[in-house]
Amino acid sequence: MRMNVFLATIAAATVCVACGRSHSRPIDSVASDSAAHATAFPASDSSNGAISATTAALGPGIQVTTTDEHNVNRSFDLKLAPDDWAKFLNAADSVASLRARDPQVRQHLDAQIVGAKTDDAGQKWLESDPKVSAAITSSGLTVKDYYRLGIVIASASRFMNNPKSAPPTPAGRANAEFLRQHQEELAHLQAITQGEPSVR
Repeated sequence: MRMNVFLATIAAATVCVACGRSHSRPIDSVASDSAAHATAFPASDSSNGAISATTAALGPGIQVTTTDEHNVNRSFDLKLAPDDWAKFLNAADSVASLRARDPQVRQHLDAQIVGAKTDDAGQKWLESDPKVSAAITSSGLTVKDYYRLGIVIASASRFMNNPKSAPPTPAGRANAEFLRQHQEELAHLQAITQGEPSVR
């Protein structure tokens, strides 16, 4: 699967958001994946695979793989609005809280997706855990919407201090300006994405 030049430019611009993560982002193995989902390895195992996913995302449990190109492309059409922002924060808080208290959920979310061959592997990874899926949908968002919003928020956060420098996506500058007005909540989101405690 090839990303077009525009998407590659956006991905390169957003990758720096991931630099603050508490552990390395997943690496997609070149080995084939025969399972319905991508193979997962514990986050502590950094020896598997060689091709790193290049698109950053914010939101507990969100991993972007090379097979999520459709969701990445569609995310740049989304314009952040107060209602979806509130729902996303509630969903992120729910997932973070669930991860903190449920060892099985924590093990699932801490596993890294490698060798992704199934389309939309990152989204399907979230959907594959019923507890995680329920935590997201209880906020009023679909898992797909949560996933896409996590990508667009990460992209917009890169340019919030200078919205005019945002890429010319349909809502790039507006999203960067939106986050500029919600920096305290964004800091909270960044903390819980990394698994750090944060009170909002």
